[in-house]
Amino acid sequence: MHRYHELLKEILAAWGDTSQVLLSIEEMSELTKALLKNINRGKDNRDDIASELADTLITLEQVRMIYGITEDEIHALLAIKTEKVRRRLEKWKIKNEH
Repeated sequence: MHRYHELLKEILAAWGDTSQVLLSIEEMSELTKALLKNINRGKDNRDDIASELADTLITLEQVRMIYGITEDEIHALLAIKTEKVRRRLEKWKIKNEH
């Protein structure tokens, strides 16, 4: 993982923060487009989705680095947010038992 983060730092130094944030927006859009093609058109594009997901994750990691958001912060927020979703799911299950 160390080399991966070093490469991302090199990319940020070469192309700049703004460029990479804009790229992350573009990559998220491409992932959205691939997902919509799959759902709306019934397209068998699993490989495209996987590729766009990888591109998105790379650029989102750069966004995390740009804004100084630590992995620990992300993990803590994931725990909080997944707990909220778990509670909503439990309420939904109770409501739909009948």
